[in-house]
Amino acid sequence: MSFVKKSVEEVAALTDEQFKLYQVEKEADEAIKSAKIASDLEAVVKANEKLEESLKAQGLEMAKMKNETSVKGESKSVLAKAIEEKGEAIKAYSKGGESRVELVSEKAITDYSNLTQTGQLDQLDNTLSKIAVKAPVLLPLFKKKAMITETYSYRDQTSAVRDAKGVAKCATGFTSLTKEEIGMVRINDVLYKDTMDICLDYASDFSFVESESRELINESLVFKLDTDLLLGTNTSTSMNSIDAVSSEFSAANAACVLTASIQSANYSDLILGMATQIFELGKQNFWKANVAVVNNCDYFKFVQSAKDTQGRYLDPRVSTVGGNTYIGDIMIVPSTDVVQNTVYVMDTSKGTILDRRSVSLALSTENGTNFVDGFGTLLATARVQFLVKNNDANAFMKCSDVAAGITSITAV
Repeated sequence: MSFVKKSVEEVAALTDEQFKLYQVEKEADEAIKSAKIASDLEAVVKANEKLEESLKAQGLEMAKMKNETSVKGESKSVLAKAIEEKGEAIKAYSKGGESRVELVSEKAITDYSNLTQTGQLDQLDNTLSKIAVKAPVLLPLFKKKAMITETYSYRDQTSAVRDAKGVAKCATGFTSLTKEEIGMVRINDVLYKDTMDICLDYASDFSFVESESRELINESLVFKLDTDLLLGTNTSTSMNSIDAVSSEFSAANAACVLTASIQSANYSDLILGMATQIFELGKQNFWKANVAVVNNCDYFKFVQSAKDTQGRYLDPRVSTVGGNTYIGDIMIVPSTDVVQNTVYVMDTSKGTILDRRSVSLALSTENGTNFVDGFGTLLATARVQFLVKNNDANAFMKCSDVAAGITSITAV
């Protein structure tokens, strides 16, 4: 540690942190000189002890200055740390074993990374400009239920005969065929996961790195769940879905035959016709469609922009309530996962998202060479399943060809 005494003018020009550092170096130099003048080892030891106490006191003082400006706060915390780390080197210097001890570098004292070439501080916008991405619009439509174990079971009425009848009074030999059969249905959850490596140095240097990384991987998993809720294939690696349980629309459905029955049929007629068939399939009792999941371009073409020959907008059944669009009493939900010329109509009360484990995040360095490379791996996982009981499958209907569906119900 090479101490250079400053003039009064030079001392007056020092900042608070520079002055405290100057005082530390000055006391250290004086203590070392006193120790060297002494001829016995005991004096040297005592001088070293005095130096250590002085340095420690200065380190504690600087640690209290955390709430000052970022540049000053960083300088002092780095200096206090350097004093602790270089303690042995300082002792060696006092005994003549070191020619120089560098407590801190100039770069450590003042960080100029936020300065522009003109020397002006940048104004930092802490928000992140993001690439456009879809919203998870389907997950909020269904109720959720905790899944306590990996297998969920429910009882299913596989057949039922109701044979009540009127009979003559006092008649004998009455028989009834009323009966039911019940089976047990078991379904398992599906594991979804995603991983992402982040540089721990960047995460340490920039506070937003870890939070943004966590948000990104969380979105990745949620978006996948939302997509599979619509299009999953009901396998060990893909949950059950709206598409998997939906029956295909047919104008000739015996529950409510709509073939060639509607004058100048349009998109709204198709959706309301599908809802009517669902209602009839549920014996006007079990199911009442409340949502249509649509392709937004289709909805714009067939409904929002549809006009008659005089340029008047066609459908008075379209309304907006609470920010949601309705055709009749069916809420319209556009989804980027619905391909054009396709529409789904359903009673969402008959679907349940079984939640074995909600989306959870963990960070670890125990992945490949991450530990030695200075990386951490973010792991996002979820264990879920979409439950539509077998006897409620007809509460979901799909039309895979909207144009053909409209044609099929249009009166000739």
